[in-house]
Amino acid sequence: MSEAKTTRLYKQVFVLGIVIILGAGYFLVRSVIMVSSDIKTTATVIKIEQVFKRAGETTSTYIPTVRYTTETGRVVTKSTGFGSSMYNYDVGEKVTVYYDEKNPTSFNIVVPLSSWALPVIGLLFGCLILWSAKKL
Repeated sequence: MSEAKTTRLYKQVFVLGIVIILGAGYFLVRSVIMVSSDIKTTATVIKIEQVFKRAGETTSTYIPTVRYTTETGRVVTKSTGFGSSMYNYDVGEKVTVYYDEKNPTSFNIVVPLSSWALPVIGLLFGCLILWSAKKL
C-alpha cells in the first residue's frame, strides 16, 4: 500500500475512533448527570406500543407509556416518545425512572445495559481503534 493511502486510512480510522469515544463519552456523562441531579422513582408501565420498522420485519421496537408520582404528589402519565428494543416490558411491570424536578414530565427509564455498559464498551472500543490506527 502506498504511503498516501496508508496516511489517508490512518486519518479515517483515527477520526472513527475519536467519534466513537466522543459519542460514548456523551452518553456516559449524560447518565452520570441524570443519576446525580434527577429524582429517582418507580413507575408502572401502563401501555406498550410495539412498532415494526418495515412490513414483514421481525425486529420491533417498543414504546412504553408509564405512570409515576412525583415527590410533590403530581401523577405523571407519559410515553417515552421513542422506541427501543430494550423497552420490551409487560403492562403492569415496575421500572425505575429519573425525572427532572423542574419539569416532571421529562423522564428517562433506566436500562442498566444502555446507561452504563454500552458507553463504557464504546469508550474501550474507541480506544482500541485509536491504538490500532497507530499500527497502520
